Amino acid sequence: MLKEAHLEVEIREDSGKNKVSKLRKMGKIPAIIYGGELPALPITFQSKDFKELLKQHIHENTIFYLKVKGGENPKPALIQNYQIHPTTGEILHIDFLRIDMEKPVTVRVPIEFIGTPVGVKQGGYQDINLREIHLEAKPKEIPEKLVLDISNLEMGKYLKAKDISIPQNCKLKENPETVIVRIGVPKAVAVEEEKPKEEVKEPEVISKGKKEEEGVEEETSK
Repeated sequence: MLKEAHLEVEIREDSGKNKVSKLRKMGKIPAIIYGGELPALPITFQSKDFKELLKQHIHENTIFYLKVKGGENPKPALIQNYQIHPTTGEILHIDFLRIDMEKPVTVRVPIEFIGTPVGVKQGGYQDINLREIHLEAKPKEIPEKLVLDISNLEMGKYLKAKDISIPQNCKLKENPETVIVRIGVPKAVAVEEEKPKEEVKEPEVISKGKKEEEGVEEETSK
């Protein structure tokens, strides 16, 4: 995965709908840079250049150094949002957020679940509530992902946001009590566990009749 990527961009003079459509037909991706004290800046760049970066496995929190053609030194930014065509899968638009490399930012970091839970092996099912969480960190200290081992999770048990191990220089910006993943109990198993157990009674020994018979025998023998 790439932690940093460099991309040459051009300033868009016209951001109208027709102009944007023409840019896409020319093999370019329209985008915008915003954040900080500077005004939003409409930009565009070659789609093929971005696809080359995709091949190198950029991720959601890759730091992009955007170099405006004929402009100043590259400026760091993070992808804040993007739009994808529902049919072709082509990227239609990207929002970049300006960042200060010395100031913390809040980002979404994906969670990688590893291991097969004990509860699943026992017949339970895995229910994932969140696949990413919010962390605050300086740009260069943002982890690519967080790994969560769920192999020891039993039926009816769960892990919360506070149970995830995060890097020392990062701060959790999620509700610590938020359930990340749980192992559900199938209804059939739950009903069986709730069903009251019937008491097994010992068979009653009836001895009265025997004594009466013994009494009759005694009288007969007299």
